[in-house]
Amino acid sequence: VSDVRESPALRLLGLLAERGADAHYSDCHVPRLTVGGRRLTSVADPHRQHWDLVIVHTAHPGDDLGWLDAVPRVLDTRHRIRPAGPVPVR
Repeated sequence: VSDVRESPALRLLGLLAERGADAHYSDCHVPRLTVGGRRLTSVADPHRQHWDLVIVHTAHPGDDLGWLDAVPRVLDTRHRIRPAGPVPVR
């Protein structure tokens, strides 16, 4: 959905930027947005970028998330990504 007015992702991007993170996003449904006065453009080809951390906040059905295998750290807030191995039980 291209209407992001109430998206929690905006707050997340804003908080990251406030704390000095060089935050970007990738969403084929939202090509551009403004967060805290900063204009952002969706990263069209995320597998060609260097990421220190990717936060999966919204994963649309049909999205190819295979590129996340090359990312050193992924925080999956939606539990859309299966771990590569068994999940340790604590």
